[in-house]
Amino acid sequence: MPLLKVKRSAQITIPLELRKRFRIDEGDYIEASALPEGILLKPITLVEPMPENLLNQSLSIADWESEFQSWADSHSDLKAVVLDDSRAAIYGDDER
Repeated sequence: MPLLKVKRSAQITIPLELRKRFRIDEGDYIEASALPEGILLKPITLVEPMPENLLNQSLSIADWESEFQSWADSHSDLKAVVLDDSRAAIYGDDER
């Protein structure tokens, strides 16, 4: 079990093997929970809700893709999870 040392400003360094195993990169968020046994550090993924304009069914597929790309480019610092195909959820499978 790796031993961590608390440094200035209460900072710790997560060992490389744990960062690789749990895919933790610089800038990622870690949730800290107090348990009876000690502190639990748990990596989390932030998912930002899709903006209303991308839920507008009156957009053409080309316009939707353009809007989505602009939104995705402006959120490149977040790790996002895209569930299934968002376009299919909006337009249905026959519109792709």
